[in-house]
Amino acid sequence: MEHQTGSRNGEGNRYKRLSPNPRSQEYKIGKSMTEHARERFHYLCASIQGKFILIDHIPPKIDNGQFFDRQGLDFSPYKDYKLQPILGIKLFPRTDGTVHPDELKMYHEQFANSWRHSEGGILHNMNDKREFYNCILNYHSLETTTGNAEWDAFFEKLKESGYDKSLVPCAHFGTLTGCMDIDCPFLHDEEMFRERRNKILASRRKALFEPTPKQRFQHMQKTYKSKKKPSRNESALVATLDDLDGDDGDETDDEETKIKVPRVRHFCANMECMKPWLRKQNDVAVLQKCARCQWTFYCSVRSCLDFGLLSVTSRTELSIDCLPETRLASSQVGLRTSGGDHCE
Repeated sequence: MEHQTGSRNGEGNRYKRLSPNPRSQEYKIGKSMTEHARERFHYLCASIQGKFILIDHIPPKIDNGQFFDRQGLDFSPYKDYKLQPILGIKLFPRTDGTVHPDELKMYHEQFANSWRHSEGGILHNMNDKREFYNCILNYHSLETTTGNAEWDAFFEKLKESGYDKSLVPCAHFGTLTGCMDIDCPFLHDEEMFRERRNKILASRRKALFEPTPKQRFQHMQKTYKSKKKPSRNESALVATLDDLDGDDGDETDDEETKIKVPRVRHFCANMECMKPWLRKQNDVAVLQKCARCQWTFYCSVRSCLDFGLLSVTSRTELSIDCLPETRLASSQVGLRTSGGDHCE
């Protein structure tokens, strides 16, 4: 096998089809991975064709923390490949055979937002048996849908093709290892895999510019404590704060317990300040962005920025580009440290 090293952009052998030496360990691993994917493919075919029997009332395994009966699927009606039954999963068909739409929505959101699922495609989705097979049960109900239009269309396309393996995305092509079997019969569509991965990366980058959970909680805590008679519309917040304060709370109705916290785009990074920049404030930049890290915000050079300098210079090295003299000439003002509190 030609030696392959990870690229500088961290892609490794992603989107590559490798041809290992037949005498190498990598060759055996590649063949094993393909065989495992082929078995998954037959589970997929059996699921789409409805060639399975639902097993109910499987005794729970107390040692595994199970306290209620589980369900399973027997694939003996499928004759193209010997498939072992899948036992001990939670399946939630209602009396009419359908699964609640909210459950299906939650499952597909999980698939869409997971980087592992974006890398491995439908053959990796099947690894989450509870989520996948609940979608399959609904597909064979009166609703005739998995809860996802893309999956439904793909299932129909696969049926029309006579279950052509080349339509099913390879479970390893989009991963760091790449596809290690040059004879792999599954789909190797680099453009499709890159598109899925880019969606995950874009979501992660967007999250970097959102307020952190710590900032949100601190702001809500300050809002709560600053009110003389807090309105009681947010009982969960009040209960949490009461627990932290060691207070047993009162008997006020939950409907009266709410702090209306407006939508915030950023907070001042000084935890003693926490000045919010609301999303509705589009006309003026309430906070100023760090010129180096591009995601830490402060409300003023004098107060919050100076606080940041004092709090980190004793234990971090401040970049010369982030000194106040340098930043004052720029419209973007902020603090950049090598691991400080405000540029984590």
